[in-house]
Amino acid sequence: MRKALGQWEVVMALCSLFHWSSGGITTITCSGWVRVDPAPVFEMGLNVSIICQSTLRNCQPRKFYLYKYSQGGQDRLRMAKINQTVARLQLSAFREPRAHVICRADCLRHSGERLICGTDIASGYPPSVPTNLTCLIYEYSGNMTCTWDTGSPTYLDTKYTVHVKSLQTGQEQLYLTSRHISISTNTLHSGKTYSVWVQAANALGVQESEHLQLNLDDIVIPTLPVITGAEDRNTSVPTTVIHWRIQTSMDGVFCEMRHKATARPSWNVTELGASLARMGRVEYHLQPGTAYVFQARCRRTGSEYGQEWSEPFVHRTPEAGEPFGRFHSAPSLSSLLMSLLVFFRHTVSFPFFTFRIKNHCLKYFRFPASPGRWSAGLGSS
Repeated sequence: MRKALGQWEVVMALCSLFHWSSGGITTITCSGWVRVDPAPVFEMGLNVSIICQSTLRNCQPRKFYLYKYSQGGQDRLRMAKINQTVARLQLSAFREPRAHVICRADCLRHSGERLICGTDIASGYPPSVPTNLTCLIYEYSGNMTCTWDTGSPTYLDTKYTVHVKSLQTGQEQLYLTSRHISISTNTLHSGKTYSVWVQAANALGVQESEHLQLNLDDIVIPTLPVITGAEDRNTSVPTTVIHWRIQTSMDGVFCEMRHKATARPSWNVTELGASLARMGRVEYHLQPGTAYVFQARCRRTGSEYGQEWSEPFVHRTPEAGEPFGRFHSAPSLSSLLMSLLVFFRHTVSFPFFTFRIKNHCLKYFRFPASPGRWSAGLGSS
């Protein structure tokens, strides 16, 4: 038998489990017990048996009922009597992550049902083996950030323990987390070489990642460069100059700039030699009246790390016959806010508009659909 319970019935059923005082819940009062077979936490999709035994005084149970409360709703289910004080109910292919169950009895010569006891049940999966473990130190951050793929959802409370063991002293440090973790490099004072691995654990199992061996000096990622502006020059071949600034202080790095028309999927990558890097500008011969997006990055020579690119900078080249020479730089905060006011007060259509806040710094890129060229990018604080 199945029917929906009203909210008041739910509250009364739960409250009857507890003694209340001014300090909150103090004790749970049961007149019997509720047991879950195979266990209160089990693998999702299994058949589960709920067993209820009554120790109610002055009660000869005629019927037993199981009340199940979960996100899927509230159910009242008839239990099968095993004997005068014990009843059982099987829940087939149970797939709800969490539920609370309460057993009640309908006693002879008593009106209404009487509470026996209740318990929580949960279903899910054991953790997957953590994969793709990566640890990096972003220049100037002072932290080693480790990330990994957790695999399929477990639907259970799953904890991850990051093990960091010095290969020079053998000292091992443990860090408990629920996702990724940032470890201060000030705590890694047992040399430069470490073995790092992740252990995932929940009520259904434990899994361990492969061990990653690293040298702290080899995993430092150079700070991303910033594109500061663009200008169009009316030379024999129209030229667009992209101005940028290197922010890393590391030696042995090489930098790249990539660009593409916003309407096209493929990028053109230019490796910037030491002389171009010192100049802080790159020249391009681009199509007139076209919107382009630019990004830059610096990486250590021979390193597999540091694949991210800088924030995109969008610039629209002038139409044929349009005047040249204006420098388009990143706007100030006040001009950004003023532009937003104008944008929202007037129904103007822009082909590209992005505004977001990240790391306490505004990222803003905009250009009009009309020939009036206006482009900007604010890539870093």
